[in-house]
Amino acid sequence: DILKKTIKDKMLIFYMLVFSVVSPIFISTYGLFNEFLISLFFLIVGSWLILEEHHIASLSLFLLAFFINHKIFIAIIIVLVIFYEKFKCKNIVFPFLIMVLSTFVFFNFNKAAMPEYISLPSLLTYYISDFGNLPGMGIFSLCLGLTGIIFTWKEKKKYAIYYLALLFLAVNSLVYFPLLALANLIIAYFSSIGFINILRRHWESDELKKYLVMLIVCGLVFSTGAYIKKIAESGPSYSEVYSLEWLRDNSEKGENILSNYKYGNFIYAISR
Repeated sequence: DILKKTIKDKMLIFYMLVFSVVSPIFISTYGLFNEFLISLFFLIVGSWLILEEHHIASLSLFLLAFFINHKIFIAIIIVLVIFYEKFKCKNIVFPFLIMVLSTFVFFNFNKAAMPEYISLPSLLTYYISDFGNLPGMGIFSLCLGLTGIIFTWKEKKKYAIYYLALLFLAVNSLVYFPLLALANLIIAYFSSIGFINILRRHWESDELKKYLVMLIVCGLVFSTGAYIKKIAESGPSYSEVYSLEWLRDNSEKGENILSNYKYGNFIYAISR
């Protein structure tokens, strides 16, 4: 319903949903029940209430999302700034300053989570699933999103708020990685624009067009398939190892552990 109220093109909505779902970061975010998912739910419902002009109820849900997970604060600010720019203020300067200030505050309160060393290879590995980071974005999805940005650049004033939101979500995800799931929604939006433009453009060779579309579809499926395969073959995560080591150090010999049988080997190997 939020997309229907903000985007008029039904084909654009359809492809946006498809590109959002067919993404490693989507699977990793919505496949696990955690505090980010709960706070994200309240953020989405609060955004819908803004469109319905129930501002007090919307503010209440935003505050609830913040109390559940204070790191969602930057996402709440960005969502509010987007609505403010689209419906109240057409000047991009004020939203830009708000995002800069919010990012400064967010980084200041999360200094411990900041990466010690940042380089182009490390950023590529951090953001892109195909380059090593399991829950990142797919390389084909990212390339298609960049194509969409190129197609919209002629109307950059119209899309400026989305460029800024994508930039600041990506930057803040260096401190809190789940924010990349929200950046992925904007990437899916631009990917849809890019894909639709490819479909609607006049091509001198229809065969070339078919091959390109097939390549894009196969690439998107490959990224997701590779992610699922890596997840199936990967061992316990750092947090799981840390938890089992804590269990080892804080339990007495002979005590019983209640767990699903499939985690038996992990528990036995690490916590003994």
